[in-house]
Amino acid sequence: MIARCTYPSASHYEYYGGRGIDVCSEWRNDKERFFSWALKNGYTDTSELDRRDVDGPYEPANCRFISHQENSQLRSNARCNRVQAGEVKRLLQSGVKVKDAAMQVGIPYMSAWHISKGNTWHNA
Repeated sequence: MIARCTYPSASHYEYYGGRGIDVCSEWRNDKERFFSWALKNGYTDTSELDRRDVDGPYEPANCRFISHQENSQLRSNARCNRVQAGEVKRLLQSGVKVKDAAMQVGIPYMSAWHISKGNTWHNA
């Protein structure tokens, strides 16, 4: 979190620090305060930190912990929405092949494949 918001050489800096996303001084300067906040606000070994306002900073009022599945669906490069996922599921249940379901709905094959395997969009 700190690296990708602070160091231009960090992986994905352009999507964070390069867009002006910052980490509040409370967390940046005292990682124990971040750890304490995390434990009180839903952290688990399988959860991921998410910013409610994608243009806002990493700070207590703007952050939460969510599942990987939820986080994947919220990404700006998500290839499928809830309606499309529901349609893929309906097509698959009616016997349509994954490749054909993806083509009919207009999403990438791998998105439909992940839906077919139950890897994502459980709530669609």
